[in-house]
Amino acid sequence: MIVFPGTDGQGGGGERAGGTAAGGAAIPRGPGPGERPLRGGGPHAGEPLDDTARALRLAFAPLHKRAFGLAVGTACGLFLFAWAAFHIVFEPVDAVRIELLRAYFYGFGVSWTGALIGTAWAFGVGFVMGWFAAFCRNLIIAVSVFLTRTRAELEQTREFLDHI
Repeated sequence: MIVFPGTDGQGGGGERAGGTAAGGAAIPRGPGPGERPLRGGGPHAGEPLDDTARALRLAFAPLHKRAFGLAVGTACGLFLFAWAAFHIVFEPVDAVRIELLRAYFYGFGVSWTGALIGTAWAFGVGFVMGWFAAFCRNLIIAVSVFLTRTRAELEQTREFLDHI
């Protein structure tokens, strides 16, 4: 077995949070198997989050694109099916002519089969719209957080060279 300087000789890298290099400097290491990464709201990892930090973390959390797409797609599909079913059952005279959706949704019609085909189309279109909306929202939030954080860091180090 090869023993590197600064290790305990047991194959470990010293303490669990990280090993040590040849000069005795700490080498940061990620979490081990079965361990969760440390997360906190303060400057030190692992600090408990206060209510404000927890609320901000929740407000700026990214949306899950696939889940949001499924939710929007399901809502659009159910809405179109309910609308078509209303027209099939009650046959309203002065209502909007939904059979014009045939131009967008191939196979759609004011029938039970057409309603099912339209539901599938509406689900697909709604899924794409929801996925894209979540993607755009996540991108906008990420860019705005990045710009805000960068401006704050630059503001803190603005007079750094004046003290040298």
